[in-house]
Amino acid sequence: MTIRISQTKLLIMLICLLLVLNLSIFSTMAWMTDTSKVTNTFTVGKVDIEVEESDSEDDPDVDRKNNSYHLIPGEVKVKDPTMTVKAASEESYVRMIMKVEGWNAVAQVIDNNDLGSFFAFLGGWDQKDWRLIGTTQDGNTMNFEFRYKEPVAGLDAEGKAADKVLPALFTELRVPGSLSMEDLNSLEAAGFKMIIEGHAIQSAGFIDAKDSNGNTLEPADAENAAWAAFEVEEKDEE
Repeated sequence: MTIRISQTKLLIMLICLLLVLNLSIFSTMAWMTDTSKVTNTFTVGKVDIEVEESDSEDDPDVDRKNNSYHLIPGEVKVKDPTMTVKAASEESYVRMIMKVEGWNAVAQVIDNNDLGSFFAFLGGWDQKDWRLIGTTQDGNTMNFEFRYKEPVAGLDAEGKAADKVLPALFTELRVPGSLSMEDLNSLEAAGFKMIIEGHAIQSAGFIDAKDSNGNTLEPADAENAAWAAFEVEEKDEE
């Protein structure tokens, strides 16, 4: 009896045989493989500041709990608004806004509304550290804007997270001896107050910003742009 196998069947048989041989070989081979993975961990940056003053516990004319001062002509009071950029804060532009309420009465007791005469009240102000940028009057309140000389981060000299205490805006409140009790009474009646606010905004995004021509902004322009953005942000949060 003769068995005939068609060419098609023979081809199929050969293919099956090759598959069996390949599977046998593949099952005994050691494959060279590798896996690489990148894991990204994201942390949130922060900007954190604090403004404080010395306790003045040894001065009976200063009620630090209520931040009130009993003024007498010729006396000098410790008043040192100091900003601390808290540890790990991002590099930021910082400023202090001094709001003087009852300004119309203040203007009457200083020389012709002269701001220079008003600064005679403040001792220890270093213009190299805290630059007076300008003043704006809002009704009976005069606002003084002081900006720190450079951006500040919450890092120590070795680049490790640490509180950065800046020089005080000023250190003393001086009561000129030329003021009479009548002058001081008029200040009290007008609600004379000094309110110090600290502000901070990140420098990233501003310090290396470019103008419409692709040129890096001048430092003063970058700083102005940052504070303009700060004002917009403040209004949006109100």
